[in-house]
Amino acid sequence: MTALFNRYELKDETELMNKIADKMLQLPWFKNIGNFNQETETKLVELLDELHVDQYKIQWIAKDMLTEKLNAISFGDSAVWKALKDLPTTYIEKIEQKEMEEAWNILLQDFQEHLFHVVFDKAYEQYQEEEELRYLIYNAHYVSIIITLAELAGDTDFADKLTQVQATGNVVVGFQGENLYLL
Repeated sequence: MTALFNRYELKDETELMNKIADKMLQLPWFKNIGNFNQETETKLVELLDELHVDQYKIQWIAKDMLTEKLNAISFGDSAVWKALKDLPTTYIEKIEQKEMEEAWNILLQDFQEHLFHVVFDKAYEQYQEEEELRYLIYNAHYVSIIITLAELAGDTDFADKLTQVQATGNVVVGFQGENLYLL
């Protein structure tokens, strides 16, 4: 287990923080980009069911289509985005109620910086163009932040389901209306 957070004096939260860090660092970020994977779809459907979203159509895109799709995606008119957009605020409120803000701040600042280096290296194995690299790094940070928030807030079912989607090595690129793009 990673001992990244043992130096902090957060008795009860340190073990959870290390568990979250381990989970993020062990994910095979971007490993299967460009490869269709039925398991990814299955895990994504389970996650969307958890969010009570039923208006979507999963579409796989080829690896060389990422830039084109990045220019086309829009979050505003997506049922998936509508289900996701308020989760950070909801989770932060729960974290505040549990008085775990310090753990959240440490994970947000210290760990995200550490994760950047891991994610960058994995993204660079797949793409060398700045636009694609930037997007994959942003995507990984967003996903890891949502997982972290869910874990700290106590929504381990959602955190586990989102982690399982990421563990397939594919990427949810974004949404355009009812279309949900996977890479």
